[in-house]
Amino acid sequence: MKQSITIFFLLFLFFLTSCHQQSTKKTKAADKRKHELRADSGKTSKKQKYEKDSVHRPGADTLKSAPTYEKRHYSYRELQRIMQIMERKWLKGTPANGVMGGFGLGENDITVWLIFDSPRNRRLVREHLMDGPFMKFEGPTTPGLIKYKAVRDTLGLYLTPIQHTYPHDVRKVGAVLHNEGNQEVIYGEEYDVAFLDSQGKWRALPMTRFIHDMAIGVGPGQTIKSTANLSPDAFPTPSGRYRYYLPVMIDHKKVWLMTEFAIE
Repeated sequence: MKQSITIFFLLFLFFLTSCHQQSTKKTKAADKRKHELRADSGKTSKKQKYEKDSVHRPGADTLKSAPTYEKRHYSYRELQRIMQIMERKWLKGTPANGVMGGFGLGENDITVWLIFDSPRNRRLVREHLMDGPFMKFEGPTTPGLIKYKAVRDTLGLYLTPIQHTYPHDVRKVGAVLHNEGNQEVIYGEEYDVAFLDSQGKWRALPMTRFIHDMAIGVGPGQTIKSTANLSPDAFPTPSGRYRYYLPVMIDHKKVWLMTEFAIE
């Protein structure tokens, strides 16, 4: 009797052990399957995110990829990445550099400041720098009229052109300020260039204007040279008469001086 009980007890323990091992194997197999599904789901999620974000496409830094940006809302972070691509191209140099004053990041767009806003200049930017629904352009579409009054000379102060006639492909013009008066005047490196249009009106020549916030004293008997860089890539320089404008401060009053030159 004791022997039969012992055999029964051993069989019962073997049955429990076998069931426990099978249950453990099934649990481990299920856990492994769940882990594989999570890993696969994560890869799919990352892949979908990668495909949706056009900024991460391979070759997004090449000119051919510029037109591939789809029409949709772009996040601020995406626009930052696009700005970095534009900055790299700008530093390398593109045909679009000569028609732009710069570009900046807005909340929902990237603004490009054109020296002269024309279909040709917009096309240069889209083809060689960046294209997409987030691009916004600003700039003058018509050369503005000169509104301030200027004089040729006053109190012994006057301008003379550095060169009376320039060739058509000129990129820099300038004038010399002469002080033959008896008091010091202040010059701040501000300037302007205008051309005479077909209707006899003086219009500001579209170009990049850099104005430095500084004050330079020009005493009696002294001269100082001022120059301006033109932007013929953005606005072809028309032949004809031109004026170079330069303001000076006389007794805390701003006075515009001007002199004329020609471009063939």
